[in-house]
Amino acid sequence: MVDQVRTGVSITEWMRPEYERTEVVNGVLVEVDTDMMGLLHTIIIDNLILILKPFAKQHKLGLVHTDGVKYILYVDENGIQTAYKPDLAFLRNGRIPVGFDLYRDPFPGAPDLAVEIISPGQTTADMLEKAADYLRYGTEEVWIIYPMKRQLHRYRGGEEVPEVYAGDTIFHPEALFPGLSLKVADLFIVEES
Repeated sequence: MVDQVRTGVSITEWMRPEYERTEVVNGVLVEVDTDMMGLLHTIIIDNLILILKPFAKQHKLGLVHTDGVKYILYVDENGIQTAYKPDLAFLRNGRIPVGFDLYRDPFPGAPDLAVEIISPGQTTADMLEKAADYLRYGTEEVWIIYPMKRQLHRYRGGEEVPEVYAGDTIFHPEALFPGLSLKVADLFIVEES
């Protein structure tokens, strides 16, 4: 008889400090290489926060936040099978469960929007797999941003081909942020004070 390897990670295990920089893929802890995230990565996140967070707050849409929140997308009898920490995420109002510990708990479910920025060393194939996982488990939209190409690829459930935005293209994420117009070039602006 062949021994079957059980895969899966417990919530307690994943929340240990030594696993802070990990995600769970196919039931296995995978280290996220944050050393490869350069200044442009941070600038893009900051620019998105400056656009999305005030808009969401003004229109009482929900919470926009940066990297650090762990989302558990899929759990089976062996433990966590799929869990990610998006570079930026959005949760609609009413999604935070009763009794949820905002200081400690990983979020039980997918964000409504997950944004991932391609960093050196990451592959498009890995990002496409991640986007498919987000959508499979309930994320409404996934935005993958390619800093070197200065492009935003928008993935939505049921669509196999992303919408690609670049340059001065105006992007309207109506389903998540009704009334928002976002110029893609604004995501890549580097402002020095």
